[in-house]
Amino acid sequence: MITIAILNQKGGVAKTTTALNLGAYLAQMGHKTLLVDLDMQANLTLALNVENPEKTIYDFFHKEKTIATPVRENLDLLPSTIDFAGIELEIVNELQREMLLHKALEQVKSNYQYCIIDCPPSLNMITVNALSATNCIIIPLEASLYAIKGLDMMIDNVSRVRKDINPSLFILGILITKYTDRAIVSRRLFDRLDEMDLTSHLFETKIRYSADLKKAEDTQQTVYEFSRGSLAASDYQNFADEVINRLNTIYHE
Repeated sequence: MITIAILNQKGGVAKTTTALNLGAYLAQMGHKTLLVDLDMQANLTLALNVENPEKTIYDFFHKEKTIATPVRENLDLLPSTIDFAGIELEIVNELQREMLLHKALEQVKSNYQYCIIDCPPSLNMITVNALSATNCIIIPLEASLYAIKGLDMMIDNVSRVRKDINPSLFILGILITKYTDRAIVSRRLFDRLDEMDLTSHLFETKIRYSADLKKAEDTQQTVYEFSRGSLAASDYQNFADEVINRLNTIYHE
């Protein structure tokens, strides 16, 4: 099972949208895929119309047996819940508390080819759990002048987890989201990424701004279910193909 964490400490950058539609595309391609909702707001769980699940990520952090909820063909979910908001205080005295998600996923990894983790918009012990359990991360980056703020700190934290906990962790790529052809904004964003020596991480595909993405989530559908022929669906398909190609290059060299 290849595990990918969708990570950015800023909210509103399309983390959940990216996790949902990347996972859905992998499942449509015939790959058995697991989605993990690590956000106490449970947006991914709500987007998949999962209400009152028998078991949630809260239970798995308390070492109960990991049981996924089927949501689509080839697509399962470890759902979140509002109860998860207090989990950091509850696990503060746990030994190896940064490895709780890793241990939960170990129980089911033989069932899946891919696992996509939707991380919370913060750098906390739950995020550290995600980084400890994952092979690689994808960073969605909104195409705005303020997108870079905090990016260097986030990458530094990834480096720390790689050094101290998960030496195989790496950045698979940076995905530009909510993209428009506003030349000044785009140029400044890419210039700043170049200054940070991050342009080599950029995916060629950019997720263009589209009202269809919000409409799809409002109707609890993936973008492919809502409008398969839309530009948004095409963007996420192209992005997912890039993800698969990068992983194939890395793991089959």
